[in-house]
Amino acid sequence: MPDCTHPETVLELLKARALAQEEWEEGAWLGTDGAIPLRQHNLIRSVAYELLKADTAVWQTAERIAAEMWLNHYEAVPETANLEKVRGYLEAFEHYFEIEEYQMAYEISDQFLETGNEVFGQLFIWGYFQELIPLYNKLLFIAREIRERGQEGNILGNLGNACAVLGNAVQAIDYYQQHLTIAREISDLSGEKAVLNN
Repeated sequence: MPDCTHPETVLELLKARALAQEEWEEGAWLGTDGAIPLRQHNLIRSVAYELLKADTAVWQTAERIAAEMWLNHYEAVPETANLEKVRGYLEAFEHYFEIEEYQMAYEISDQFLETGNEVFGQLFIWGYFQELIPLYNKLLFIAREIRERGQEGNILGNLGNACAVLGNAVQAIDYYQQHLTIAREISDLSGEKAVLNN
């Protein structure tokens, strides 16, 4: 009977089980070995990630390195989908958000692209409304964490816009109402004008 008290042994057992079941997560590629593609089972990825998170300092360092790699080394192939053009920013945003480095995540979302628009604004222009909703919700969380009331209002307005375009008028109005309340609370006349226009 194998010794299941050692993480290495547990991982080996999980790898064997994963390979036997052949339940692959799409996109879970490790690379290639000649002509044979190697894939990592989603169970292994999950266990490996949990083992990494067990040491907070190591996990946070790994997340920071991953974010920097996405920001500094990712290049979309020419003629790719628009979403892939900003993939590096989106991945880095997620890594910083995961380790609660909210200021860094916020700065990434606010970066300007060659198009002259900030990352999330460009996604809106490209029509990625469904993809924007969870991103805006994370930004809303960040704004509330760092107590940026004006930004909180703007993000609520953006959530309203995304919901309106997707045909969810009831949810859009709710977001707009929250934005209006904040705009009036902080005497943001331009914000109030924008939300009333919406």
